[in-house]
Amino acid sequence: MKYLLTIFFVLFGFDFEYQHQVPTTNGINNYITFFGEDIAVELQEYLKDSIYDFFIKTDDLSEYTDYDTMELGRFYYPDEIIINNEEKFLEYELRLLPKPKQRQNRHSGKFVKAVVIHELSHVYFNQVVRVMQYNKQVISKDYVTERQLLGNKTNWCVEFIEEGICEYISQKMGESLYDDDFDVKSTKIIAMSNDYLVKYRYSSAYVREFMDSCIKADGSPRQALEILIRNPAPSIDEIIYKEKYFNRLK
Repeated sequence: MKYLLTIFFVLFGFDFEYQHQVPTTNGINNYITFFGEDIAVELQEYLKDSIYDFFIKTDDLSEYTDYDTMELGRFYYPDEIIINNEEKFLEYELRLLPKPKQRQNRHSGKFVKAVVIHELSHVYFNQVVRVMQYNKQVISKDYVTERQLLGNKTNWCVEFIEEGICEYISQKMGESLYDDDFDVKSTKIIAMSNDYLVKYRYSSAYVREFMDSCIKADGSPRQALEILIRNPAPSIDEIIYKEKYFNRLK
């Protein structure tokens, strides 16, 4: 297999060619073309469940509306994923990491795989919602009306939970760039609601204990997601004091 990969790299130019220690657009495109389906299979093995429909492509997200310079990938409900192929895409991640990790991640495609897993987890999360609807299971309107009626828009508390689940899955698969937690004082939650520290790192730490306990009992994240989706999303107060939210779920 190793020799086949080497031949592919030579013939098709997959080399993660570095210019100023940043992957080229061509390298990112080739990575997704060659490894996208394999990453999806790996995720499904972790989930112990299938992801029925998804479509992954690459594009320069700086040309899109509502662009954020920290944006590595984008999910469009219900099944489309766009991985950012900007030349500078890695810079924003690297500058937030300790120096040893900066050096490590400059020379790997790990960051791309982490983004694919995160975005595919959005597809899976919303697939669980749709399957629950089809089976006429109880679902909080928080997880249905917002996204289905308003396209890709959700309220912030729903987004907080969904992003936390996606980043949690990336971490558990050993692919997240971040292995440390971020805690935030209650006075800063609202002010930082759109900051990646809250939306991704704090949110993943927020759901971790609950997810770990459900997966330990069931072996799959599916049951945990169904519990979350059955219940209304947390309020701001419950995001600040997470025991209030998870006691409510119990």
